[in-house]
Amino acid sequence: MNLNCKKILCTGLMLGVAPASHAGLAAVGSNLVNDNVLNVTWTADANLLGTLEAGDAGLTAAIISDVGSITDSLGIHTLSSADFGSNGQTDWWGSLAFISYLNDTSYLGYHTWQLSDGNSLSYQFNTNLGETPGTSLSNTSSNYPLFSNLQANAFWWTPAEALGTPANAVDFNTFYGYTGGADKTSQFYAWPVLPGNVTLPVPEPGSLWLFVSGVLGLCGFKRRQA
Repeated sequence: MNLNCKKILCTGLMLGVAPASHAGLAAVGSNLVNDNVLNVTWTADANLLGTLEAGDAGLTAAIISDVGSITDSLGIHTLSSADFGSNGQTDWWGSLAFISYLNDTSYLGYHTWQLSDGNSLSYQFNTNLGETPGTSLSNTSSNYPLFSNLQANAFWWTPAEALGTPANAVDFNTFYGYTGGADKTSQFYAWPVLPGNVTLPVPEPGSLWLFVSGVLGLCGFKRRQA
């Protein structure tokens, strides 16, 4: 077997091997990042809603059609386009609808999506990403390449309403580095997570054998041509 064929075969066999890790974080494919300390799995895209909206002009309408309304302590909120802003920003009801839509559509094959909570967001920005509260995002941590579209703004977290103020909900401000309360109509970001750590699916033996057979056949064909 020539060197090029060996490289192709080894590359194929390495698919699904433990991904590169960075001090408690480990990429799972190109879309997810396991956090072994928090025991959650982040989407690699910190502004997933914005990215999905940019690729599908009908996404907002699809979310509204799928979810319809959100019930909170004040009653039933009927979703509309006003709940969704620009560049992935959304009000509190929109953030919950987005998470519900990910679960209803089994995004990436999972249906246990939830909003990240304040403790997780605080640890993510202040520890995993080494940020200093009150300063702009530095992009200097070795963990930064694991993520994309990080935002120096507030993120909604969990479905929690502000204690004693049902018109407000809880958010985490990545610039100031603290958790606070804001009117539910405020436009912030939503970073989905999965509980626990996930793994890439292991290729079925039949699929792996087909891949190996194909590579070996290609190598034999090239050898006959030579």
